Order: sequence, then structure tokens, then C-alpha cells
Amino acid sequence: MNNTSSWNDFFAGNATILTEFTVALATVAWLYILRQRPKDKE
Repeated sequence: MNNTSSWNDFFAGNATILTEFTVALATVAWLYILRQRPKDKE
């Protein structure tokens, strides 16, 4: 049963990709929310 080591390698290899994907998704969501806000201050 050597599953844990392979899972650890998998998560270690994809940690950076997952982090960048999360940051990109949060940025897109933030920009979307800002665009949906009513522009009172102009």
C-alpha cells in the first residue's frame, strides 16, 4: 500500500498550479463584482 507517497507527490507537484488557479479565479470574481456595482461615484 504505497498510495500515500504518490498522493503526496501529486499534491506537492500541483500545489503551485492550484494556488495560481485560485488567485486567478479570485481576481476574476473580484473584477466581476466591481463591474456589477452601481457606479455612484463618477
